[in-house]
Amino acid sequence: MKSSTFYIIVATLITNTTMAQNKNAGITDIPNKQEMAFQKDYRAVDPGIPIDEHDVNRKALKDFTKLGNNIKELKWYSEKDFTVAVFKTNNRSNRRYYDAKGNFICNILSCEEQFLPASVIDIVKSTYYLDYHIISAQEIQTEKKKFYFVFIENKNTWKKLMVYDTEMEVVQECFN
Repeated sequence: MKSSTFYIIVATLITNTTMAQNKNAGITDIPNKQEMAFQKDYRAVDPGIPIDEHDVNRKALKDFTKLGNNIKELKWYSEKDFTVAVFKTNNRSNRRYYDAKGNFICNILSCEEQFLPASVIDIVKSTYYLDYHIISAQEIQTEKKKFYFVFIENKNTWKKLMVYDTEMEVVQECFN
């Protein structure tokens, strides 16, 4: 990662108590500068207020239809300055975020270790090979970039790692 001009990571997990953490961790050249929030238990986050598909921006709907027919359990939500499509593909949870004008922000795919690319697993295990194991992961995809948050733990520590290209960075750490 370049050290010049850091942007806030483009990935959104909205929690009941929305808070941004580790603003100094960033990826360069991400096309959108929206402030994002993360929390350890991302599976329990509240995506916002449920809305009907007729209330979703037409531009967002048009973009969403490009994903194809393999969409299941689609629900739309509204939260402050953006709209979220929550759905499943291949039994994996997805969240697709759009800004107020219907522009695509990012897609967050939740996955387990077996769905991670081998290169990502290799990067994580090259450093955390002894007593850590991968709990889960998120693939974050913007228009131009793809990166991963990998959640690992051992009996004393929980960590959230960001993996991008061949780089890995600890973005959050909690001690049990």
